[in-house]
Amino acid sequence: MNTVLIQFGAFNPIHLGHINNIWRAREYFNNKHLPAYISPVSNEYIEKHKHDKTSNQRLEMIKLALKPEYEIKLLDYELDKGIVSTITTLKYYYEMFIKKDKKIVIVMGDDNIPLLKDWVEYENIFKYASIIIIPRKYIMKMVHIKNTKEYIELDSYIDTNKPLISSNISSSSIKQDIDNNKNYLDKDVYDYIIKNNLFK
Repeated sequence: MNTVLIQFGAFNPIHLGHINNIWRAREYFNNKHLPAYISPVSNEYIEKHKHDKTSNQRLEMIKLALKPEYEIKLLDYELDKGIVSTITTLKYYYEMFIKKDKKIVIVMGDDNIPLLKDWVEYENIFKYASIIIIPRKYIMKMVHIKNTKEYIELDSYIDTNKPLISSNISSSSIKQDIDNNKNYLDKDVYDYIIKNNLFK
């Protein structure tokens, strides 16, 4: 069975760290052409939880950032679905990809490890996918977790008060100072943000 990578998130704005996560996951699996996708949360989620009115422009920025040579595609299942849990979306993708004899590996930054247990039906995620954890704050190398037991062991190892790595690349920090963080953005995305006066 072949593997596909899926990275969930707000992507508001999408930045080079998101692209790099996919590249690193491909390196882990020793396949630089491994099929990869990003799956943005819904516009309603962005407007309600992030208090951000840039949801329509968000899709345009994602399309600008996903250059053909990156071989990363957009999965837009959630965009107009209202607020949908990750497990609901994952079940949909599972049915879509299992018919093509493909298994899902979720690409996730390690800053999400302490938060995962708060997701709806988090323990059921491993029925439909495994997770490749990318170092951002708490771990020093990539980890591929395949079940709830492995996740609980990893979560217990992490001390959120003692980050091991300092990573300032996040959509939230980029939005606070677009000009000083423009090197983290695709040039076309940066130009789009400036042209449309976003995140002011």
